[in-house]
Amino acid sequence: MIAQTKDTPRNRLRQEELFKIAVLFLGSLLLAVWFKADYLLFAQPVYTPARILKITDYAVDYKFYDSLADKTLTFRHELFPEQAQRLRARPTLEVVYAASNSDIVVVPSLKRPLPVWVFASIHLACVAALFLSIRDWWRLRSAR
Repeated sequence: MIAQTKDTPRNRLRQEELFKIAVLFLGSLLLAVWFKADYLLFAQPVYTPARILKITDYAVDYKFYDSLADKTLTFRHELFPEQAQRLRARPTLEVVYAASNSDIVVVPSLKRPLPVWVFASIHLACVAALFLSIRDWWRLRSAR
């Protein structure tokens, strides 16, 4: 026989808390994946000069040597025409890449990334809400 569960307000609250826990857990995982590049750039920054290969009005091609991987990497960065004007007088750029993943590259003179504390505070708020939701669910569960 299948046991019938009573549809009491307490059971509905517990189910709502479980739903909130699932959403917050998935949100925390999504934020960790989404902010991974920013976290890596903060934790393992490598600063190196890059040589400009070609500048058009809407893009710049540059290359730099990744000493950790022992290879030269070439990248293209989209620009605004004003940025291209400023870059025409410069022979090199300063780039920052993550030591563990040289595909994560930022050119600080072209695009200022948001400080990592912005991403960390959003992520921390989601994790804190997850723990509070787990605490509320536990209180509802244990107070039978």
